[in-house]
Amino acid sequence: MIKEPSADRESVRNRSRPEYDAQGMNLGQALFGADRRVDPETGLRLHTRVADSFILKPKLEVETEYNDNIVNSSIVQLSDVILRLKPRLDLTSDWDNHQFRTSVAATIQRYRENDFEDANLWDASVGGRLDVTEFHEVNLNARLARTQERLTSQDLLTSGARTLTVTSFYPIPVTTLYLDADWNYQRDAFLSELKARGRRFDYDNVPQAANPFDRNQQDRDRWEYSLTWRAGYEAFEDTILYVEPQANMRRYKIVPDDAGFRRDSQGWRVLAGLQYNASAVSYLDAAIGYQEQTYEDARLSTLSGPTARLGVVWNATELLTIRSSLERQLTEQILNNAGGQTRTIFTLEGEQEIYYRTIASGGYRMQHDVTASNGQVAGYTQTTHRFDARLKRFFNEYLIGEAFIRHSRAVSPTSSLEYTGTILGLNLDLHI
Repeated sequence: MIKEPSADRESVRNRSRPEYDAQGMNLGQALFGADRRVDPETGLRLHTRVADSFILKPKLEVETEYNDNIVNSSIVQLSDVILRLKPRLDLTSDWDNHQFRTSVAATIQRYRENDFEDANLWDASVGGRLDVTEFHEVNLNARLARTQERLTSQDLLTSGARTLTVTSFYPIPVTTLYLDADWNYQRDAFLSELKARGRRFDYDNVPQAANPFDRNQQDRDRWEYSLTWRAGYEAFEDTILYVEPQANMRRYKIVPDDAGFRRDSQGWRVLAGLQYNASAVSYLDAAIGYQEQTYEDARLSTLSGPTARLGVVWNATELLTIRSSLERQLTEQILNNAGGQTRTIFTLEGEQEIYYRTIASGGYRMQHDVTASNGQVAGYTQTTHRFDARLKRFFNEYLIGEAFIRHSRAVSPTSSLEYTGTILGLNLDLHI
């Protein structure tokens, strides 16, 4: 089996708590009742039904929150109270080797006043792991999800809108297909990991009243492909040095788009770094490199520059975990027909176990976006700072509660991109 980051698994947030963890139910017993057949020689109960080798875990989350700026805008500020119901069902195999897993989930979202934000979203996935040998495994996963994206003030203004109203921020439904295939090999001092990714984005049009200047969102439909290979060597005890090249390709369904741009692109990235994974105390993954994305349309500037990635988990004591991460990546930014976007994300979090059943956590997240100009629309930058605090309580083996507060502030030389917002919320997790 491939070695996992044990420090993350044993952190305050993720460590196993047998008294309160969801145990699920045996699928065979849930469907047909207990199998009462016994072995005549040993007298032990038999479990020969296929369904007996699967664990079913039903779950329901009930979340309510007050948000004083639901559309993240300084031009149109709307506050509301939101209720979300999130049923989920997970089915996992209970085998000694290999694994099969599938899940279905939904989010039923209702706003007290701004009903244009109401939505029924869903998520379904299926996958598994094949243990070829003790050193070699293959993971496959497919997922289909219905989610939403939102137009920002800058997107709307640069698309031709002169004034913004409540319905200008109508959320855009999008259906996304995720296809993942991983091949992992680790033996002695050598490590090889190959990851193939496919993403299919399918956008719905927005109503005429929401954005009459850019109703057609289907010119954003696209496939994104990537292939990443990590080759490593354990040069020191528990320390792997590696190189990680990646190639990607993005292909759009409608070419050119509404503004006449050919947005297909291809790119690459190379990282060199190290991974330290010694014990349940600390984990480190740090790498630096270079990346580039080239667009078929000559009016869209090539994006290139240094990149970095950092992941740290430190269990300072049995009751305290510190986490931090840093990543710089190139993403698509096409809502206002601009070029690509360079995004840098930094996080710092702390988790403190106050009592065995109570966890306090807090964190800071910074996201810095630099959007390139396409020659017609000027580029812009935006930096978003987010602070949050949470208090989580394990009541019993069936119920977990969490209260949270989150404050966000976006700053930018472009005034339409600046905003502040605060969310107060309460979440109840009911599971078996």
